[in-house]
Amino acid sequence: MSDNEIVEGNLLIAKFMDGNRSKVDGKGKWMRFPEPTHGHYSFRYNNLQYDQSWDWLMPVIQKIKQLQWDSVKNYDLGFEADLVLRLEIWTPIEQVWKAVIDFIKWHNSQPTKPSQTS
Repeated sequence: MSDNEIVEGNLLIAKFMDGNRSKVDGKGKWMRFPEPTHGHYSFRYNNLQYDQSWDWLMPVIQKIKQLQWDSVKNYDLGFEADLVLRLEIWTPIEQVWKAVIDFIKWHNSQPTKPSQTS
């Protein structure tokens, strides 16, 4: 996998985690988060570590799990979320990262579903 593919995958995850592309300066392009992420609000694109750090990737998996739980009220994430959530504990981070990328691409391609009201 190329460095560009890794950066693009990490940017996709960062956006899923509510990050916003914020600025470009002499040090590169930056992603800004609304809440502190690992003690900071902003990271250079090439410093996002979803592909190499469980500390970064696990909150993404937790968000996918929450989306799956919320889908009981909204819409069924079904098989796509299960591909991420059913990975075995010893699965290499690269495989989990790729599964997360596939899930986010699928999730982003879905039409917006209205919430069901009680």
